[in-house]
Amino acid sequence: MVSSLRYELAIPLPEDDVEAANIAALSLILVGLSALLTGVLVWRLGPACHRGPARRAGPGQLPVVAAGWRAAQRRLSGLQ
Repeated sequence: MVSSLRYELAIPLPEDDVEAANIAALSLILVGLSALLTGVLVWRLGPACHRGPARRAGPGQLPVVAAGWRAAQRRLSGLQ
């Protein structure tokens, strides 16, 4: 799609209703599995992510976190 810049080739349409139903079922299953995986990851890793990087950062990493924070503040202040 990117090389040809033709959007109509990006989404192939099924030939009949049975194929369309199979593709729809497959897409719903994949969405459900990805939502389940995301939920499990958030449930298991959520507390570690909630603590934030500054509390887990070692002495050598803290300046990097502070520099990133300052860069983000400058970027956001320029958008206002």
